[in-house]
Amino acid sequence: MLAVHGVLPDTPNHRPPIVLVHGAANSAVVWTFWQRALADRGWPSYAVDLRGHGASTPCDLSATTMQDYADDVISMTLKFVTNPILIGWSMGGLVAMMVGERFGATAVVGLAPSAPVAAPNPEKIIQRGEFGPEEYGIISNDPAEQPAMPDLDREERILALASLGRESRYARGERAAGIVVN
Repeated sequence: MLAVHGVLPDTPNHRPPIVLVHGAANSAVVWTFWQRALADRGWPSYAVDLRGHGASTPCDLSATTMQDYADDVISMTLKFVTNPILIGWSMGGLVAMMVGERFGATAVVGLAPSAPVAAPNPEKIIQRGEFGPEEYGIISNDPAEQPAMPDLDREERILALASLGRESRYARGERAAGIVVN
């Protein structure tokens, strides 16, 4: 089961919902400050924990694909009356683009997204397995010891560290080989 963290503005309005998609080895917790800021400005937002991440049901991610992640977001967005705005960060940016291509969206925003390609590299070997944040250089839970997070203040680093988890090596390999989005 997917976990979705919704934050609604105090005053209901007719703005489309914003769906926030986290990056690799992360969870919806990374969107905490964004969701507060969006609600303060009148936007409803929903941060999804992709399968096996954050508060979603734990699962074996070793063979999870990028399409699996896109399917997670699509299953969530089907519940909305209007097409959402999709915002994704890093891997989540590519997932948002994949969803926008297949499902439609009011808008798609990628924040430092994993880039789509014109054609995948068929020679790239895609391996099964899982990895954690150590592959991104994060080896300590101490917010003061995070060279990979120089742009975050202490409170933001604490949240970023709390969002970390396991990730699909298979999906990472697919991104390295290239995902086509038209």
